Amino acid sequence: MRAKGSRLKLALIDIPMGLPSGTGPMRLCESLARNLLGPRKSSVFPVPVRSAVYELGGPEAASLVNFRLTGKKVSRQSWNLFPKIREADIFLRRHPRLRGRTRESHPELCFAALNAGRPLPKPKKHPLGLKHRRRLLEEFWPLPGKAFKEFSRRFPGTAAEDDVLDAIVLAVSARLIESEGQPETLPAEPAKDECGLAMRIVFPRPSAVKRR
Repeated sequence: MRAKGSRLKLALIDIPMGLPSGTGPMRLCESLARNLLGPRKSSVFPVPVRSAVYELGGPEAASLVNFRLTGKKVSRQSWNLFPKIREADIFLRRHPRLRGRTRESHPELCFAALNAGRPLPKPKKHPLGLKHRRRLLEEFWPLPGKAFKEFSRRFPGTAAEDDVLDAIVLAVSARLIESEGQPETLPAEPAKDECGLAMRIVFPRPSAVKRR
């Protein structure tokens, strides 16, 4: 990742920012997000400790490090995300001036905000779930289905439609937060990790979401 932040106002990313050490403050944002999401709570994954994320000996070694410090193992699905988590972590530690303009978010919390604060009833890969997400986004982003087709044409085989809709809702949410002011923050007063990164998840306030 390169620091091209001169024009950046706010970027939301679905990657953990602020990693627990296992001996210091814990991340409360995941448990708070699960409480809000109800039927979609399984979309929120536990975030491993920093030493597990930087363990390069493979998934078993990383899982052992995390288990030793937290009593919880690391799933293969979580381990597959470790390169992106490291990339974001290194980037923000190298460019502290961008920390205030790059925030962690979660697509399901953003979709819930667009849905008057209610979690969506169907998973994102379900046909009705995809349809519901497209309909919500159409209020803020022209033709989200067409955006996926264009993305697939330019980058074939790199992402499914639900992944592209997740990216769009993060962009929409960043614009809403930037225009409406203070976002919802989980927790309201987040702790910082050992590197000074806030352990929080942000998303638009449902009451501030205005449709066309």
